[in-house]
Amino acid sequence: MSAENNTFTAWAGVAKGQPLQKMELTLKQWDEDSVEMNITHCGMCGSDIHTLEGHWGPTDYPCVVGHEIVGVVTRVGKNVTNLKVGDRAGVGAQCHSCHKCQNCLDGCENNCSAGFKGTYNSNWDNGDKTYGGYADKWRGDYRFAFKVPDDLPNEVAATFFCAGVTTYAPLRRTNVNEKSVVGVMGIGGLGHYAILWAKAMGAKVVGMSSSDRKREIATQLGCDEYINTSDEKALAA
Repeated sequence: MSAENNTFTAWAGVAKGQPLQKMELTLKQWDEDSVEMNITHCGMCGSDIHTLEGHWGPTDYPCVVGHEIVGVVTRVGKNVTNLKVGDRAGVGAQCHSCHKCQNCLDGCENNCSAGFKGTYNSNWDNGDKTYGGYADKWRGDYRFAFKVPDDLPNEVAATFFCAGVTTYAPLRRTNVNEKSVVGVMGIGGLGHYAILWAKAMGAKVVGMSSSDRKREIATQLGCDEYINTSDEKALAA
């Protein structure tokens, strides 16, 4: 594969407190477990800002953040089983694991015994840097790239890969159902998804926020009750 095909264009953080800069960088070394895609959409998460600003430990600049990635697959390795060229796919906050430890075998790759491989600000096993979705291309482990359903637009699907799965996973793992009562504290981006998931699972949903400002949107999303946590009478009821 030619050198120019291994490069991509990205908006990268270069130092704390500095604007992102457009630059050419090098994709990870190709192997037969790799999938490559042209990125069409990438969400923005608070984690991106914290990483760029070095709030969560050292940042390895230049750093390309973005972990709500969706695009169109352009190349797949011989070992790839879940995607083909032309598929739309998405990638979240993790891009690799050892695939051998008990945690990985149990489907808990985020707790991989070999350590967490973040989609950005981390390193592949060979030392290549991991880069996120503020870019025109992504290349990585096919086991962390997932096909997007045909009826789900890319701009909607992108947010599923962080906000969506963050709220879906605990509800699914705790078997929320029509007998459940779910409290959602904070009606922001994550809270919106939590309400929708819980209602779809049949639960009674109680929205909670520190003012009445979110009452209307909480009701529209499906909350059965709403509690203003700054209202002492409401809390006592």
